[in-house]
Amino acid sequence: MSETVIKIPCPECGSTLKLRDRKLLGRRGKCPKCAHRFLLEEPETAKREGKPKEKSQPATAVPTDDAPERPQWMPNSSDSTTQLAEPPAVNPKEPAEQSADIFMPVSESPVPIVTDTAQPVISELSSLDTSSTAAGGVSRLQVLKQKQKKQRNILLAVGSLICIAVVTVAYFVMQQQQAYDQAKQVKVEQSKDWEARKEGLKQQVAVANSSNPTAGKPIELRYLPSGMRLIIHMHPQFFWEEGSLGQEFRYCFGEEFNTWFSTEMKKLCLFPMEQIDRVLIGVYLGPRGTPPEFSAVVHMREEIAQTDYLRAFGGALSSKYGQYKVYENGDRAYWYVKGKKLFVNSPAESMHQSIEAMEYPHITTTGIEELLKQTDRDRHLTMMIEPNDAIIHTKTMIPKLAQPAWEQLFYWFGEDAETVSWSLHLDEGLHSKLLIRNKFVRKEALLHNDLQKKLDSLPHTMLSLVRKMHPQQSGRRKIIGRYPAMLKVFSMATTGGIGDRFIEFTTTLPERAAPNLAIGTVLAWDESTRTDFNAKPTTGPKKPTGSNLPKTVIGRLRQKIEIDFRRAPLYEAFAYIAEETKVEIIIDGDALKLSGFTKNMAQTYALGTIPATEAIAHLMSQRGYELMRIVVDEKANTVTVTTKAAVEEKKLTPFDFAAEVKQQK
Repeated sequence: MSETVIKIPCPECGSTLKLRDRKLLGRRGKCPKCAHRFLLEEPETAKREGKPKEKSQPATAVPTDDAPERPQWMPNSSDSTTQLAEPPAVNPKEPAEQSADIFMPVSESPVPIVTDTAQPVISELSSLDTSSTAAGGVSRLQVLKQKQKKQRNILLAVGSLICIAVVTVAYFVMQQQQAYDQAKQVKVEQSKDWEARKEGLKQQVAVANSSNPTAGKPIELRYLPSGMRLIIHMHPQFFWEEGSLGQEFRYCFGEEFNTWFSTEMKKLCLFPMEQIDRVLIGVYLGPRGTPPEFSAVVHMREEIAQTDYLRAFGGALSSKYGQYKVYENGDRAYWYVKGKKLFVNSPAESMHQSIEAMEYPHITTTGIEELLKQTDRDRHLTMMIEPNDAIIHTKTMIPKLAQPAWEQLFYWFGEDAETVSWSLHLDEGLHSKLLIRNKFVRKEALLHNDLQKKLDSLPHTMLSLVRKMHPQQSGRRKIIGRYPAMLKVFSMATTGGIGDRFIEFTTTLPERAAPNLAIGTVLAWDESTRTDFNAKPTTGPKKPTGSNLPKTVIGRLRQKIEIDFRRAPLYEAFAYIAEETKVEIIIDGDALKLSGFTKNMAQTYALGTIPATEAIAHLMSQRGYELMRIVVDEKANTVTVTTKAAVEEKKLTPFDFAAEVKQQK
């Protein structure tokens, strides 16, 4: 069989390679001498001789007579001297011609066969790596399939975990969104309720202001020196007029307080209190521990002659103030404002500031200036201060006896109260107005809730304290015992509201409430200074209790109690009788109203120590009380105050207290 030999020179070293199979053309080979890789192509000489190079058909071979059946350079499976190299892994992304690379390792001692004297030829290409054995290919395919199977399993596991994680996250997000939506809905509803409540509190202020007893102009700090931190505005003639309600109210604070207060007012006002219409007092509070400086703008009721002013001032006319008539007497200066029915009393070093404030009042704290807009100078008494100042300057400003009460009062407002203003008017009943300016850190409605809770709990707190007190005098014991009930009535009669940066509490009570609250406060505080509050509480005055207490309602009403009512409201008189006799007394307000009665009908009589039945009989014997009836229910252990019409309608049997009194006598 003839053999076709193609001679291909190495482009790197020039060595000649013998290629006996044209099918290998187009592949890459490796030079056995320099190991250079290059593309096996037919030499140019063969091309010029017209030998075709075809891809689909083998090229025309050059026959030789002595060629063997198998090319010598192709390794035999039984040849132990040559090994077929394992074909490289085929990357599907690489070009097709790269997958057909041929690696031609060179033997250590190649024997050249010279067929052409022009170029040397390597006689033996020991190995052309074109394929592997059949068994090796199947094994590698199985390994590849196992790897692919493992990869698929891993991908399936990872994919499952990712799906589970996605579903879990989605569920969690949905739950969070649902919870957020619910919380948002609740928050929106709460916000709506809160806004409605705040609007209601604002409306309560408007309603309370519509029933104000006065309609005067706001208080101004005209004629006062700068830096005033405590403002007091009052009408002295109301509190010093002989036999007036104001005088009674003032007396209720005790002799020691009245002596101190009257002395200080005399120093500032110079004239009898009955001649003064109103006075504006400003207090300058210096560093802690220094005494305060008082200034006063006194408005007289009538024009007073200059000679009377000179007699009251003393001292001499000063030339330091030009056209203004200022008299200096020691460290004090007095400015007589002619034609204005007023004079100014201030420290001599501050009189220049008082003159400047005649047209343009000086600036004080922001809280005081803002609350001044809500004041009314026709009220009998108005006080304004910042709680922090009140506590710091207690010892230098307040008498020693009243210092603990003063401090506790301003501690009660808490740290969120910036400024406090309180006004009192006593014509036709008690009218109290408390204004608190809140700090920025606390909203008006929130501070209102805090103070309202404190006000509601005050009667219960006071009751626990009163139970530990042991007044020696009977009158003191009764007033102190009724003091928690007074505070309860005060709390129930108080209307709270809010405005623009302030909280308001307005209280309206009958006129007797003012002196009762005043004397109850003073006596309770005085007794507290002698009380050991660590001791166990007592039940108060010895009264029949347990088995010693009469079992019937009438039997309890026959007990003797002290009756001394001074313009006490009807409901308060019956409350006192109920407390003293341990009988539940119910007032049918609707029935009384239909018959022309009110719960506030004043009771004024002092009967001494008598049975409660006699006190009730005396109450019903008054003129205008002919239609009132008292029903005693022994089964329910109650007494009901009602009317004749209600008794007839409900077919009840009223108790005849007049006959009871006659029988006892």
